[in-house]
Amino acid sequence: MKKRYFTIEKAEGIIPELSSKIDRVKKLNQGIKVLEASQKLVEEDLHIEFEDQALMHFQSYTKLYKNLHKLYYEFYKELDEIESLGCILKGLEPALVDFLFKFEGRDVFLCWREGEEKIQHWHEIESGYDNRHPIFKIKEKEF
Repeated sequence: MKKRYFTIEKAEGIIPELSSKIDRVKKLNQGIKVLEASQKLVEEDLHIEFEDQALMHFQSYTKLYKNLHKLYYEFYKELDEIESLGCILKGLEPALVDFLFKFEGRDVFLCWREGEEKIQHWHEIESGYDNRHPIFKIKEKEF
């Protein structure tokens, strides 16, 4: 992927779209977890007895896998769309997103956490969320 640099304003400008996509990814992820739990039950052969047990078991198993694969497809499609915005999704719970930024001649990340209305922090590429700095340090040096 080609490096895409953001300004603070540009990163903040895509937060609404990003939030919407992250909400969708979270919902898909929850659905995947539910279906994966169901899959384990089916694989352990814990099911209700039916008249034609073999046919019913096969049909439910096929439908389960079909739905699971559909959710996985949608999940990764949304992740691709988030990546195409140029940002890096670092986590879902809570959602953490980094935006590449040039500061004092080096690459750093602007850091956004779900629930924040604006970019409030940044951190070095090699460090992470725990080592982030207030954004005002960047803004002070810009002027």
